[in-house]
Amino acid sequence: MKTILLLAALLVPSLLPAANDIEPIRVQISGEPSSLDPALITDVSGYLIASNVYLGLFYLDAQGKLRNGLAESYEMKNGGKLFRFRLKKNIYWSDGKPVQIADFVFALKRTLDPATAARDVSYLFSIKGARKYYKDKTGELGIREKNGALEIELEQPDAALLQVLSMPLAAPLRPDFWPEGKWKAGAPSTGHYRISSVEKGQKILLVPNEKNPSTGQLPVMFFVIPDETIAANMLETGRMDVTSSLPLLDLPRLKKEGWVKSFSSATTSYLGFQLQREPFRGRDARAAVARAVQKKELVQVLGGVDLPAESYLPPGLAGHGKASAPKESKAASFSGQTLRLGFAGTATNRTIAEKIQDDLAKRAGIRVTLEPMEWKVYLASLRSEQAPELFLLGLSAAFNDPISHLMVFAPGNSDNYSRNQNAKYAELFQTVQGLPAGKKRDRAVAQAEKLLEEETILVPLFYRAQLYGLSPKVKGFAANPFRMIRLNDLRRE
Repeated sequence: MKTILLLAALLVPSLLPAANDIEPIRVQISGEPSSLDPALITDVSGYLIASNVYLGLFYLDAQGKLRNGLAESYEMKNGGKLFRFRLKKNIYWSDGKPVQIADFVFALKRTLDPATAARDVSYLFSIKGARKYYKDKTGELGIREKNGALEIELEQPDAALLQVLSMPLAAPLRPDFWPEGKWKAGAPSTGHYRISSVEKGQKILLVPNEKNPSTGQLPVMFFVIPDETIAANMLETGRMDVTSSLPLLDLPRLKKEGWVKSFSSATTSYLGFQLQREPFRGRDARAAVARAVQKKELVQVLGGVDLPAESYLPPGLAGHGKASAPKESKAASFSGQTLRLGFAGTATNRTIAEKIQDDLAKRAGIRVTLEPMEWKVYLASLRSEQAPELFLLGLSAAFNDPISHLMVFAPGNSDNYSRNQNAKYAELFQTVQGLPAGKKRDRAVAQAEKLLEEETILVPLFYRAQLYGLSPKVKGFAANPFRMIRLNDLRRE
C-alpha cells in the first residue's frame, strides 16, 4: 500500500484548491481530452466537460431527456423543413454580455466551415446548403436570424435535429473570442461552468458561471490519471471524489465496500477492421475473426457487469435487436501473417485486447501483436495510413437516436476509421438521415444495421455499463445513458 501511495504522489499533479479557496469536486479522467473545442471533441471526457460549459438551445437532462436550454420555444413549419427558435429573455455570457441570435449563426457556420474540420459536422448536413458550404463555403446556407428568431431551413426532414442541437457543436460562440475560428482558452461560456484553467496533460479546472449559476454549485477539477489503480487508491484515501475508470482486479472488492455506482449506457464496444487493406478487404477474413471472438467469455473476464453485444445498436436505441444470421463464408487463411491490434492503453483495454489475441490464436490460428497507445496518439494512428489492421473502440450515442452509431461507418465521415466504402450502406444511411421519425425510418435503420452484420463490417463485443468510483461524501451524482453528468448537481457533505 505504501508503494502505491508513493507512486500516486509522484505521478499525480498536486490537488490544489479552486478559485476563492472553495474545495472543488475532484474527478479523475483516464486521458487528456482530444480537444476542448466544441466542434472538435471526439472522446467522452471532452464531451463531458464541453456539455457543462457550452449550453445551446437544448440539453439532455440526468435521464437523457431533451430539455430547453437557451431556447424559450420553437415551431416547425413546411412539413418539418423549417424550424424557428426563440431565445429566453435575459440570457448572458459568463462575462456579462447578452447572448445574441447572431452568436448561434456564427457557431453553426463555423462548425460547417471546412477549415474548422469539425468531427461531427455531418450531423448538420440536413441543413439547406450545408454540404456545399462544407465543401467550398459557397451557396446559400439555411441558417439565419429573422424577425427576432433563429431560423434553420432543411433540405429534408431530420428526425434527430433537435437532439443534434443539444450538442456542444451547436452551442453559441462569440466571434470576438474565436479569432480566425480557433478555440481560445478563457472564452466566455453559456453553461453552468466556464473553463478557468488548463494544465496540459494534468488538470482542467471548471468554475461556476456567475451568469448561469445553480444554488450551492461547486467548482470541478478534472485530473488526468491514466492508471486506474492509482485513481482507485486516491478515491479510497479521500484524495479523489469521482473516478471514471476502475481497476478490474479490485472491482469486486470496491463494489462490496460501496465505492462503485453503476448506470446504463447506450454504448457499444467493438472490434474494427481496416476494410481497404488486406487481409480484411474480403468478408471471409472478417467473418473468421468474428467467429473466433468469444463475447460471453470476454464479458466474464471484465467482471460480468457488461452485456455481450447481440447487435451493433445498443438497448434503448431504435433499431436494437438480435443480430440476424450472418452470410455463409469460406474459410480464410492467415498463414504467415501477423496482424496488429491497436487500442487506447488503459488496463481494461489491455485485458480486452489480450482476450481477443488469445481467442484469435486458439480458434482461428491468427497471430496478433498488441499496440497500446495514449488516446491522442491512438486517434492519430487510426487516421493514418499505418493504422493497425484491427482496432478496439467504443461508441457512445450522443443522444437518443441511432444516427450517431450509424454515422461512424458512413463513407466520408471523419470518424469512419474502418474506411467503409460500402455504397449500399451509404444509401441506407442517407435514407435514415432524410426520414422523419416513424416506422419507415425504423425499417431503414434496421436494414442499415443488418447490412453491417451481414458484411461483418465490425464485430460488436459488448454493451458497456457505466461504472464510476464515487466517494460517499458526494451527493447528486447521476450519469444519463449518453454518459453525460450534470456537474452542477454535485454536492459534498
